[in-house]
Formats: sequence, structure tokens, C-alpha cells
Amino acid sequence: MASCNNGGEKTNKGIVGDAKESIIGTWQSVQYGGYDIEDGIRTDWEEDYTEEVYTFYEGGKGEYKDTDSNISQSYPFHWEIRDNDQLIIDGDEIYTLITLNDKEMVWEVYEKYGDDISYAKEIFKRIDQPTSDEPEEPSGTDDTETDLSASQQNFVGLWEYTFTINRPGHFLFLSNGRGRVEPYTSGIVSGQDNMNGYWTYDTEKQILSTTMNYQFNITLSVQDAWAGYRIGTDSECKGKRLDNPDKYLSMYLEMVEWENEPTNLPSSYTCIYSDITIEKQNIKASYNISNSYKGTIKISGYSSENPQLTISNNHPSFKYFKSGTYKGTFAD
Repeated sequence: MASCNNGGEKTNKGIVGDAKESIIGTWQSVQYGGYDIEDGIRTDWEEDYTEEVYTFYEGGKGEYKDTDSNISQSYPFHWEIRDNDQLIIDGDEIYTLITLNDKEMVWEVYEKYGDDISYAKEIFKRIDQPTSDEPEEPSGTDDTETDLSASQQNFVGLWEYTFTINRPGHFLFLSNGRGRVEPYTSGIVSGQDNMNGYWTYDTEKQILSTTMNYQFNITLSVQDAWAGYRIGTDSECKGKRLDNPDKYLSMYLEMVEWENEPTNLPSSYTCIYSDITIEKQNIKASYNISNSYKGTIKISGYSSENPQLTISNNHPSFKYFKSGTYKGTFAD
């Protein structure tokens, strides 16, 4: 609801401390009420309303959920607070905070169109208070990783592989069992293109298996290399660990689908990533789209089953790579 604050019913403010800190957490609507004045006639209204849930994270990111069973939608948003009482969501939704403490938040909206007036007030209760700047899901840890033995953990990462007579291809194995293969050409395996799937390593049988048409009897496995024979053939395969953040990120982005498809650019645009850092559970990078639009991305919990993409940019009018936080789903 876009609005302007033209001095409607000013209520005694009850904001505790710095609103930018006090608002951090998750809030559920409790009551919604107000009045409309149209053609000199005032109509008051009020209702119990529990379908809206707002989560505010540090750094200006947030998530909105409508829990109405007939709608059931959610989307990320950006927020800021000015003058300790003006809450601005996505640049054009403006709310005046009149109460904000550790249990309750109340905001109001006052709009005037000529002689007509619309006033609304919504009351929220706090239902959670995360302390990090990221949603609780994912948590930033990957429980599946702790289930891997040392020999299994050795295969996690980006690999360049070669068969006896073929040019190199690439495997990306994540600690949650997800993986991707990108052959040098689709002719390496007849009819095969780049594929997403799963991988596992049987420690006792020394078999590296994938759902991507590759299974190997492993004869050597050290920290930065492995070797073996492809099952069902006499082809020897060697893999070496590859330190290539660009390749790692490009393969990873082909494995995950993001809600609302924020990074799906038309072919007329080109996106180049730089300053890529890959940590235990986070990937960070800068991007440049056709030398016109720039920003940063952060992928949290990238090896969990619930990765999350956060985009920050300097181009609010550009319809792609919109600032916000987006949930990811692995593509099988």
C-alpha cells in the first residue's frame, strides 16, 4: 500500500530504543482497523487479522508471508527506517511506526486525496526474534556434511576429470550429495548433456557413483586427486581438484532454481561475476550486467537443501537482479 504521511492522527509514540534494531524479528498481524472519509461521510472499520507475517533482518532485508489458505504467498522485500519512525518497504510503501517494543509493533498509514481521507492502523505481535541478518532457513550450517566420512569428504568440491582419450570435463560434488557434470562435449557419453543429479562414495567397495551416467571403481583417492576405471568399460579416469571460483559458481548456478527467477536474464544481456569467494557455507560475488548494472550476490547455505540468494544492487529500476532475498530449490 503506497502512502504519504500528511499529518493524520498522530499518536503518542511508543518506540523503544533505535527502531532499526527493535524491529529485527518476525511479526504477525493481530488487528487491522481505521476509517475512510468520502464525500464528507466517515466510515469506521476494524477486524481481527492474523494472515500477515513480516520478518525483518539486519541489513535491510526481509520476507513477507500471507498465510491465508486461499492466497498463501511469500516474497522478499527491502526495508529502511528514517527519523526512527518512518518504515519504508521496497521504496514506496511508507508506514509510520507508533509503537515498537519487544512484544508489539503498531503502524499507521494516512492518505488524503482532495477532501477524501483514508486512515489505517495495523497491530502486530512478535512471534520470533532471529539475531542474524539471514533467514533462519537455511541456518548457515550443513548437517549432511558431518555425516560424511573422511574418504567421502575427500570427493567434495570442483574437479576436472579426463578419460584416456577425451578432453577434460568437470564434476561439482556438494556435501549434501548433490552434483553436476559438464562434459567437454556431449559426445563423451553418447547423447549426454550437462546434467544435475546425486553422487555418493561407497567406502568399503571403493565405488564412486552418480545418477549422471558415471560410476567408477576408485583405485586412488588423495586430497587433491583421484583415479579409477569407469564401471562397464576399460576407460581410465583421472580427477584433479580445481581451484576455479568462476567455474564453481557457474556450475552451481545451473544446479539451483531461485524463486521468482531473479537472475534469469534475456539473451541480450551478459552477466560477469567477479571477486568470488567460496566459504564453507557461503558464496559471495560481485556482478556486472552488460557494463550497465552492478551489484553483489550472497548465497547462504549453498550446500544445504535450502540455499538462499541475497541480491544487493545500485539499479532499482532494472527489472532483473532485483534486490531481495530468494529461496532456492535444487533442480534434479
